[in-house]
Amino acid sequence: MREISVEMKDYKRREDRLSNAKIVRVEPLKGSSRLDKPLFHTAIYVNRAPTGLRKASHGKDTSDPLMEGKPWTKGERLLTQARDTGRELALIFGYYERLEYWAVAREIVVETNGEEKRVTRYRFAELRRIRGRRRERKDLTVVSTNRPLPNDFIKSYVLVQAPGLLQSGGAGAKIAG
Repeated sequence: MREISVEMKDYKRREDRLSNAKIVRVEPLKGSSRLDKPLFHTAIYVNRAPTGLRKASHGKDTSDPLMEGKPWTKGERLLTQARDTGRELALIFGYYERLEYWAVAREIVVETNGEEKRVTRYRFAELRRIRGRRRERKDLTVVSTNRPLPNDFIKSYVLVQAPGLLQSGGAGAKIAG
């Protein structure tokens, strides 16, 4: 049996023995939250139930599409701007007042459905749980007003300043797809 050893920052090597076979797994270190690119200065807060997010998620791969009943025209432009500057656009997901997950946007498309209504289809990757102390909507700052997002905010989305907690230890573990 030939063994290959690879050392990677932020990953650990785990070996298991099963009969005579040696199984080697490479897994992210607990708390590792490295992104390939830095985050864009603006993020999108999305009011979405966590069960649908986990179901749509495919880990590092792009998620299944999710639909939103409102056109995210500014969000669509922001994703283009983020890509043009070599950055990732964060989607921060909350349900009720609590912020639970975040991910990086992979697609935001405003389209017209069969009823001539403009809707948004979006996809994400690398869904992560927000760790650390309990985070709430009021911990986010709305771009247009430079004020905290109220905990009773009920609209489907709003542009917010990308919080530092997403790049720090509060970024959380990736959710497997």
